[in-house]
Amino acid sequence: MPTSRRYSDSGWIDSHCHLNELATAPAQLKEAKQAQIEYFIVPGTAPQQWSDVIAWQSAHCAIALGTHPWFVDPNEDQIGQLIVALQQHEVVAIGEIGLDFYSNQSQPRPHRALQQRLFEAQLMIAKAHRLPVIVHSVKAHQQVIDTLRRLAIEDGVVHAFIGSAELAQQYIELGFHLGIGPLILKSPKTRAALAQVPLSQMLLETDAPFGNSHSAANPLLQILSVAQCVAEIKQISLAQLQHATRGNTQRLFRLPADH
Repeated sequence: MPTSRRYSDSGWIDSHCHLNELATAPAQLKEAKQAQIEYFIVPGTAPQQWSDVIAWQSAHCAIALGTHPWFVDPNEDQIGQLIVALQQHEVVAIGEIGLDFYSNQSQPRPHRALQQRLFEAQLMIAKAHRLPVIVHSVKAHQQVIDTLRRLAIEDGVVHAFIGSAELAQQYIELGFHLGIGPLILKSPKTRAALAQVPLSQMLLETDAPFGNSHSAANPLLQILSVAQCVAEIKQISLAQLQHATRGNTQRLFRLPADH
């Protein structure tokens, strides 16, 4: 299938945002472009909304497809739907997939065994298609790590990473990148951990309009605050950070260079 993707060799890349969920996307994207935010990766969360995600595919936006652990439904053939979608559409990753064991009585999560089964099935599809994975992990890091190790999954990113240097190292040893987003602005532990994380393993993201950005007039712009924070932690310039994280994202998602 001919590629519809281009890759700019300048500007910021938001490696994880939900453009399909933005309230005033055209205006927000225009403002983001003015701030040198040039490229976006939009992950799917459930088959019912994949068409909305696919509609965003363009020269400045790549897509991923997957079923998020919140939306696991044993009454649907979610794996069959993913296989069909991959035959019809060009994606750069399988995601957003993973495990979420957070206990929330008002919003109960699907049973852990159901989450695990679908997570493993999607990982194996990614492996068969030689695609990286975008992993959501909440209160489930050890099980996620054990699963990735057991299935020999070595290509992906842990979305919205927060945690210790030790946890970061476990993912890095598997070959994974860490998606660094607005949550670090409220997590001193994660900021301390990032001082020990190789720059080569970092991607920048907003998770817009979700990741700590509900109140922001334009959550896409929060990548600038995240970048400033990371640059200070790593004691490098914003230009150096932009170049490094853009290259990391390009390599992970196999974004074609635009010469």
